[in-house]
Amino acid sequence: MALVALLVGPASPKAWAGVPAATALPGVASSAFDTAQRLLHRGSPAAALSLAESQPEVQAREPRWRFLRGLALTALGQVEDAVAVYTRLTQDFPDIAEPHNNLAVLRAGQGRLDEARDSLERALRANPAQREAHENLGDVHLRLAIRHWEAAAAVSAGQSVPEAGLVRKLRLARELAAPPR
Repeated sequence: MALVALLVGPASPKAWAGVPAATALPGVASSAFDTAQRLLHRGSPAAALSLAESQPEVQAREPRWRFLRGLALTALGQVEDAVAVYTRLTQDFPDIAEPHNNLAVLRAGQGRLDEARDSLERALRANPAQREAHENLGDVHLRLAIRHWEAAAAVSAGQSVPEAGLVRKLRLARELAAPPR
């Protein structure tokens, strides 16, 4: 089961409106940032990561660079490194929803649904209008419901006739949670 709305990127200026002005990108770094973003979106996460890491002084104070680094690490399959990036971003900038959302997606992918739910709830406190976080939270709740209904089914496995309502819920929930074909 995968969350429907996976990772969100740093493209939306509104998403970063709460970032303090002191972290604004200098002109040269802004051009490099745009290039790194294009590389990432064109399927070259290693090149985007290399460019991000070539800007250590800017990246240290600029959350968009750090977020882009997390996206590149995720695309490269370096999940634990991406988790570390997003975790630190949520600590340093708790009012930006996107790092919370992306951290939740990675945690859900690891089966850590309670942590994913908590991160998504923080994302929605930061930005109640973030569609991806709402959708992802619904997916996490569905997966949690399946987990509980499976536990209920295991408890009642000794019964001669399975409870029809529980069987129906599980069937429908699993159908909803299945990846699109």
